[in-house]
Amino acid sequence: MRTASYVIAAGLTAALSASAAAQTTAQTTPQASASLANQATPVAPVTSGEIHSHWVAAGFIGAGFSPSTDSAALDNLGSHLDFGGQAGYLWRGVIGGEFLADFAPSLTADTIFVRSDSSLNMSSYMGNVIGAYPLGSEGQFQPYLSGGFGSINVAADAFNVLGNDALGTERFSDRRLGTNIGGGLMAFANHLGVRSDLRWYRSSSSNTVNLDAPIRDQAGQALLSGLRYWRANVGVAVRW
Repeated sequence: MRTASYVIAAGLTAALSASAAAQTTAQTTPQASASLANQATPVAPVTSGEIHSHWVAAGFIGAGFSPSTDSAALDNLGSHLDFGGQAGYLWRGVIGGEFLADFAPSLTADTIFVRSDSSLNMSSYMGNVIGAYPLGSEGQFQPYLSGGFGSINVAADAFNVLGNDALGTERFSDRRLGTNIGGGLMAFANHLGVRSDLRWYRSSSSNTVNLDAPIRDQAGQALLSGLRYWRANVGVAVRW
């Protein structure tokens, strides 16, 4: 009788062990299959480009074109070669500020105030807000827009007496509040790249010339009142 009890107990123990093993196998098999499936089809991360904050600077050369002013005393202001530079900071590669400076050393102007062969210079200094959208796995392509305010300046040799070269000239310089807006593309290979830019400039307007002022002051008012022009350039850029 005791032997029979041992045999029955051993049989029950074996049956319970087999049932538990079957349940464990049934539960772990789907998990293992899911793990294998995940390993077989990895999901690549999606990136929109460089998201690190960085500085950027550029030196460029280009041309200004389609200039005009509000003053009837200025018949024509020719297209001109210019050069300059840019320095800025992009927070997380997307938005920030920049400083732009450019200088045009030799312009021609048809006006009663300035000699036609005068060394007429124009420059601008602008502080802008800039926004970029980095593309590529390392943000190597950055289309951007920027705009802001600053100063537009001219300098030239004005007649001491209107239209009379024999009585000599006097050098003058003048400046006026200006605005600019434009955009372009920066492209980099690691830290070095290129920057291309197309930009529109305008100075503030003063539609009247003070005829009682010295000739040099009248010339500055005539050249700068509502001065408008486009500028296109390309240059070397670096980021860090």
